[in-house]
Amino acid sequence: MAIGTSQAFRTQNLRLLGNLFDKNNFIGKKGYYLSSDENGTRWIADPNETSGVFSGGILSATVGGTTFNVSAGVGQVVSRTVLPSGEVETTTNRITWNAQSNVSLTYRTTHKFSYIYIDENGTLQQQSNTFTDSQYRNQIVLGVICHINLSTINLVTNKQNVVMEILIDCMNWWVHLVL
Repeated sequence: MAIGTSQAFRTQNLRLLGNLFDKNNFIGKKGYYLSSDENGTRWIADPNETSGVFSGGILSATVGGTTFNVSAGVGQVVSRTVLPSGEVETTTNRITWNAQSNVSLTYRTTHKFSYIYIDENGTLQQQSNTFTDSQYRNQIVLGVICHINLSTINLVTNKQNVVMEILIDCMNWWVHLVL
C-alpha cells in the first residue's frame, strides 16, 4: 500500500539506495530475509542455518604417530536466543582458523578417542567424550581421532558438518556456466 493511503500499488522494479530496517531498527545480514506477522516486519535468519564448515578443517595424521594436523578453514557458528517477546533471535558468526601441525593429543594415553572441534572463538579444542547435540549446533565439529591402544593413532575420521551455503553457491555458478 502506498504510504498515507489505502490504495495498493504495484511496481515491477524497486531500487533501494539506502538500508532497509525492520521494526527493531535492525539492518539484515547476508542470509537473512524479511518476515511479517501480526507484530510487524523483521529480519530473520534462515531457520535451516547450521554451524559447520564452509571450507578446510580437514584432520590428518600418520597411523602409528602421536600428533595430528588441521588444515586452515572457514566456518560459521549459529546461535539462537529466545527474547522476552518470544521472538527467536538468530546470530551467525563467521569463524576462521589457521592451519596447525603436529598437535599433541591431550587424551591419547587416557581415552580411546579424541573428539576435535573449533569453538566459537576459532580455537582448536579436544575432548574425550562424544559430541552432544548442543555442540553440533554451537561448535564447528571436525572429527574423531582413534587411539585404541592408548599409545598411537589408529584412525582419523573427518566428520565435518558442511554448511550448505557454499554448495548452493557452487550449484548456482554451475547453472550459469552451463547456460
